[in-house]
Amino acid sequence: MRDTPEEDAAGWVFDTLPDWNYANRLWGGNSGILVVTDVDGLVADLGIDRAMLADDPVGFRNGDGSLVLPWRVTQPVVQALARKYADRLLPEMGKEESERDTQCRWGYMAGSTYISAEICREVEEKYQPMRQLIRDWCGVGAQERQDELHALRKEVDRLARLIERAINELDQAGQAHTARNLERDLGVPLEVLRQANRATQ
Repeated sequence: MRDTPEEDAAGWVFDTLPDWNYANRLWGGNSGILVVTDVDGLVADLGIDRAMLADDPVGFRNGDGSLVLPWRVTQPVVQALARKYADRLLPEMGKEESERDTQCRWGYMAGSTYISAEICREVEEKYQPMRQLIRDWCGVGAQERQDELHALRKEVDRLARLIERAINELDQAGQAHTARNLERDLGVPLEVLRQANRATQ
């Protein structure tokens, strides 16, 4: 499993859910191996078949009572984990991809070293299969919900900029009273709106 999109995807899912503590994966030469520390908790949380964990022919119990399982069990567990927590995983992936899109367009500074956009694109291309796997594991419905949420946020950002412009133009036209009424009805101070609009531009 070492250096495969599957290993990278499983690692990303576990790393992005640090508070999920029923099991963890092993690294390096033991890539793909799952150590289940709480079988009852894992089965209850993910709704998977206990027999899949207990009956694997090469699975075994560690001295501490944890259950050690191969990739053929790790993969469906990680897939179930991704489906259950898709609403946490997909927004995080969206954030990372937005940052990488910017880096692939302009490059970035790592300390005093400039990393070119070309290098960023090469790295992004390498990890694209991993990201597609995670989306597949999360399920189409979860991705569609995330796309809808992203579109809604873009529309809210657009309306916020329109409202800021309207309030500014009312102030400049000597209609401060109307501008303050609009700001009050909005429920957000104009300066907060301005800062939010700058952050999303």
